Amino acid sequence: MRRMIGRWAAVVVLAATMATVTVTTGSPAAAQSTCSPTKVTADQPMIQNRFPSFAFDGKWGTFFMTDHFDWQYVQVDFGCVGTFAGLDRLMSWYYTSPSFGRGLQGEGVSYSVDGSNWTQLTGATTSGWEAYDNYAPHAWHSLPFDRPGELRLDQPVQARYVRFHWDGAPGHFLHELYIDFTPPPPPPTVSLSLQCETGVVLCSASGSSTAGGALSFAWQPGSGTSITRQNDTATTSSVAGRCTGSSYSMRVTATDATGASASKQLRMSCGGTLR
Repeated sequence: MRRMIGRWAAVVVLAATMATVTVTTGSPAAAQSTCSPTKVTADQPMIQNRFPSFAFDGKWGTFFMTDHFDWQYVQVDFGCVGTFAGLDRLMSWYYTSPSFGRGLQGEGVSYSVDGSNWTQLTGATTSGWEAYDNYAPHAWHSLPFDRPGELRLDQPVQARYVRFHWDGAPGHFLHELYIDFTPPPPPPTVSLSLQCETGVVLCSASGSSTAGGALSFAWQPGSGTSITRQNDTATTSSVAGRCTGSSYSMRVTATDATGASASKQLRMSCGGTLR
């Protein structure tokens, strides 16, 4: 499917002869990410207004809390599929970090592309938590409070959703998740400049794409023109012809190899001697 990254139009009417008019996008605007806003949810209800989002707000002083003292999870939905490479967490015992750690309370991580099919991280596919007891393929215990270090995938994967699972206990506060997630790059944008002259039908276009590479140009003469193509290179194109009335219009579209495109249109006075 072709994505129309940008569409611009300008109307210019000139009475002078042999003037030059240029319509251009200038530098392409920064492309927007395709990700929706991040959402943080949990499978157990919060207590004391300690929202799930507090576990992923970048603040160590906030925390998520429930009164469920068994397995539970916090889920982070990044709003798009990107590259997931690892997770660390910050937990405390009533705001402290005692040496006895979390004992036999288990912890684990899973991820999903679609929110329905989940894959659990295991000791065989990760590194970083070797010092802790990997008592089940997908679960560890005897982790310390504070930050135990990142549980890192041996091979990064594509994911949109990441869950941190833990076995709750009184006073075990989940302050923050640190997730190594890289969103996809924004779609490419094309910038295009169209230059035409009055008195003659002579138009040239030049452009570039943030994706790099060559552009293809499509010319669409409007009313009052009869044109032939003159030149094409990787980044420029031009046409020439005759004015058949008092004015003419011209439109050009530049498209890159990914299908991203930009279009320009203007209307010119013929004026002077037609050539």
